[in-house]
Amino acid sequence: MEFSGLLIFLVLVYWRPQDFILIFENVRLVFAVMGVTTFFWLIKRIQLKNFRDLFLFPLDKVMVWFFISLVVSTYTYRWMQYSLNIGIDYGKILLFYVLIADCINNERRLFVFVCMLSFFTFLIAGLAVLQRYGIDVFEVGMI
Repeated sequence: MEFSGLLIFLVLVYWRPQDFILIFENVRLVFAVMGVTTFFWLIKRIQLKNFRDLFLFPLDKVMVWFFISLVVSTYTYRWMQYSLNIGIDYGKILLFYVLIADCINNERRLFVFVCMLSFFTFLIAGLAVLQRYGIDVFEVGMI
């Protein structure tokens, strides 16, 4: 379930249906998919009762300490809203990192994730090249 949510998240980040499908214009699809994925991931973690291996590798600890240092370093500005915004923005990245590190746990999943990431990157680059020559496939001018 969590891996499927990550793949749907990846599709929505690249495809961005809220830009050209009017029904989804005011809906935060990416946020909703990531929220549902996180919810199911937390339920799985609570059922397994193993939060200790969540930060098993040194890079995991570095990401958490970087998050803490990023938020604490903004306190010198004495602007709480700025610190909160930095914490929320980097918290999303940290959450995405933890979900990827935990859900992609075998070679097949890694292969599928990297193939989808490469395909969508190639697709967006191709659309940008076509738009440079006056061909706007989706007629939205978003690139």
